[in-house]
Amino acid sequence: MGGIGKTTLAQFVYNDDVVINHFNPRIWVYATDPFDVVMVAKAIALALKVGDANEIASWQLQILLQRINQAIEGKKFFLVLDDVWTEDYRKWEPFEEALRKGDPGSRILVTTRKTEVALMMGAKSNMITLEVLTEDVCWSIFSKLAFSNGDERDKLKHIGRQIVKKCRGLPLVAKTLGSLMSFKEATREDWENVLKSEVWELKKIKDEVFIPLMLSYYDLPPLEKRCFLFCSYFPKDHSIRRDDLIQLWLSQGYLSTTRNYQEQGLVCFRNLAKRSLFQDFGKDDLGDIVECKMHDIVHDFALFLTENEFFNMKLNGEEIEVNKRARHYTLLLENQAQLPSQVYQKKNLRALFVQNLCSSPLSFESLSNSASSVKTLTLSGCEVTHVPENIDKLIYLRYLNLSNNTKLSILPETLCNLVSLQTLKLDDCSHIRRLPKGIGKLPSLRHLHLLGTAVEGIPKSLRELTNLQRLDWFQLAPDEKEAMTLQDLNQFNSLRGYIWIKNIGKVEDASEAEKAQLKNKEHLDDLELHFGACGDKQATAILEVLQPHPNLKSLRIYAYYGTTAFPSWMISLVHLKVLVLLNCPACEVLPPFGKLQSLESLYIALMKKVERVGGEFL
Repeated sequence: MGGIGKTTLAQFVYNDDVVINHFNPRIWVYATDPFDVVMVAKAIALALKVGDANEIASWQLQILLQRINQAIEGKKFFLVLDDVWTEDYRKWEPFEEALRKGDPGSRILVTTRKTEVALMMGAKSNMITLEVLTEDVCWSIFSKLAFSNGDERDKLKHIGRQIVKKCRGLPLVAKTLGSLMSFKEATREDWENVLKSEVWELKKIKDEVFIPLMLSYYDLPPLEKRCFLFCSYFPKDHSIRRDDLIQLWLSQGYLSTTRNYQEQGLVCFRNLAKRSLFQDFGKDDLGDIVECKMHDIVHDFALFLTENEFFNMKLNGEEIEVNKRARHYTLLLENQAQLPSQVYQKKNLRALFVQNLCSSPLSFESLSNSASSVKTLTLSGCEVTHVPENIDKLIYLRYLNLSNNTKLSILPETLCNLVSLQTLKLDDCSHIRRLPKGIGKLPSLRHLHLLGTAVEGIPKSLRELTNLQRLDWFQLAPDEKEAMTLQDLNQFNSLRGYIWIKNIGKVEDASEAEKAQLKNKEHLDDLELHFGACGDKQATAILEVLQPHPNLKSLRIYAYYGTTAFPSWMISLVHLKVLVLLNCPACEVLPPFGKLQSLESLYIALMKKVERVGGEFL
């Protein structure tokens, strides 16, 4: 039964301190449906770090199993296979053989909705069948989410208990209904409207567990309805990055570009999370939620609602019939499969997400020729080797994700003709050294993701884009004639989130660094400063003028050659939570950390000349 808490229980076990200390390595793998032997083997290999991602993607099954066998030999491993559906022993047999060399104390934990799966795996005597929760336990889950205080609970307990009876003992339903009621007024009328809703009587719902989700969906404001449905765009069990999701919503026109769309998107994300439509939240160093997943039932529900708009399928090289009415495609390619010809012919295509599960390069030149209406294009990790010159035919393109294509090295100048482009993601394209010179001709560009590239200098034309909100990588170039200088950052006071400024030691005069005006960037909350070789006095003077806004929450200083890492502005950082000082070989004096009232995390390393620390360490 879905939604009964199998994965949640497995997560508690996986993250238990006793398990963490007893087993090494620990591996968590989501088993695809249908069960794909090669995909599961690649996921295990990635978790075991037997090679880099691109290398593992190119391996055939036999090599994968061999590397897995070698990696776990003699080790006491703990493997979780989550959500297994296949009853075919032939698909399990290769793993059974590959895992035999692990220490005899190793364990494999499988979650499944089918008893037949456990029997196929030979776990008849070690099978735990979860029972539905009692009504009292469901009430406990429901009431913690639904009520803000004891008075509300006492007033509405009778109606609340009747709503809880509809949970059928499923924790997912109890969470969903509790989250729904937390958005309702604490009145009998509002609560009775939910209890007596006609939705409970719907006959066309293919899965009964969808009914409480439908109630929650109907209660969403129009914007949040659209934003939730768009999550059908992601493959099942996909880790969804919060900021990426907001940029995707923006690309589809859901968020207003004339107001603060970032805040609008954050409110939408938080409300969907509060309604238990997202789960498995991941946090950054600052404690902020930055990623999530969708429960597989919630994902199925979103696909159920969007079956004529979104098409989500795995392709293995055979010719298939695609949903011609759908305008948003998510395609997982395996066995050397390429994009189906029907995709190229889609005149009304709005979004395309391609996940390349094989090692063959993906070409999208034909897409540029025909599917000119596409607004959102996700080709991350697709072995893209070149961007076609005719990319500018995608005149409505607003979001282009080319991240993690490590063989991509050149971007054509025609890319700069995409006047609607809002987001360009090049993260981890490690061979890209230059950006197109005309990148400043992208008037709509708001988010430029460069972290993990080899870009050494950003073209001066980017200075024209004063509304840029994301620039995560800024490396000063050896030749500044055609590249931006540090002082050019004064153009970008709308920058948000994170930026890494590298090779600051190339700056010859502190007055130039001062003109960067970091103190005017009030939305910047995470700053990394990498200096590189430069003299003591020069480094000290430059650090002093690189004063950030007091809103800064995280500061990292690397390769700094000044004798003191205590600029006068540091104690003004009243919101600073994270401070890292790394490889500052000449530094003798540390900042007075005790005066940083919000500091939660401090990391100091490779500070060879520091001999004393302050009393705050006692």
